Amino acid sequence: MDPATSHPYTVAVVAPDNFALGSDAFFLGDWLIQPSIDRVTRGEESHSVPPRFMDLLVYLAKQRGQVVSKSQIVDEVWAGDIVTVGALTHAIAVLRQTLDDDAREPRYIETIPRKGYRVIADVRSADETPDPDSVEVTTRTKRGVRIVFATVLAALTTSAVWFVAVRDSDGPMSVAQTSIPSIIVLPFKNLGPPEHEYFAAGITEELTSRLASVRGLAVVSQTSASRYADTESSVHEIGQELGVDYLLEGSVRWAMGEADEEKVRITLQLIRVDNDRHMWADVYDRTLEDIFSLQTEIAEQVAERLNVELLEAERLALRV
Repeated sequence: MDPATSHPYTVAVVAPDNFALGSDAFFLGDWLIQPSIDRVTRGEESHSVPPRFMDLLVYLAKQRGQVVSKSQIVDEVWAGDIVTVGALTHAIAVLRQTLDDDAREPRYIETIPRKGYRVIADVRSADETPDPDSVEVTTRTKRGVRIVFATVLAALTTSAVWFVAVRDSDGPMSVAQTSIPSIIVLPFKNLGPPEHEYFAAGITEELTSRLASVRGLAVVSQTSASRYADTESSVHEIGQELGVDYLLEGSVRWAMGEADEEKVRITLQLIRVDNDRHMWADVYDRTLEDIFSLQTEIAEQVAERLNVELLEAERLALRV
């Protein structure tokens, strides 16, 4: 989508009459895709997929080998709905996680920078017998799962031994030693016209997703947080109900800058629940082109204020 000619966040179109998402089962590489029940299966693995994300997977599979732009995908899969580009990025990330795919070394869905996405795995009818390479991949995956399980089990055993040793030598462990900070991102308030409500929701979704990728933070799901949109509950009441330590809230408003450039003002507050103390507050004025980098900056600032040390891999993940 060309930012110079269209809004980089909003798409509202009607899909062609002849467009229909398939419901027949098919293989995508070594995965059996079952759109009729929103499920993907590989060997003994089986995962449910949100219906809209399944629609996305089916659409990309239909275009196997072809690069499909983000605007095309939104036009076809989210036909008639107003969505954020972040929603598409999140959907692709969920599909990759479900399919055990890696964006850096993709086997199923490849990102073509500045162009879009394409399916690179084989697509075939469920009636066809999987090729030997697929069976090989499944075998390797099962073996890998067993290795990972053994590694995790060993780590848990080591942790248990360490816990007992510390308990016996220094007495009961303090809460600070055993817990990680928990936080809820409240739905951001839209201080602009009603048609901009989608944008505030997109900012909330992206920040929640990015903070949830940090291992040193426990983040309340967006589903639970959405119940507190326009809530009259106090900070202390929300903390008591959800058992969180911190609350991040904010607002979004729009303004015209120099040369009629559209800008967004985002106001943030990070609040400690137990004493209602403001840990951090800031105001950002950015253009739409800077929104994704701003979301990364905010997530890093929150982690820093909560004394959570980010690994380099986590910093890179926040910038995806």
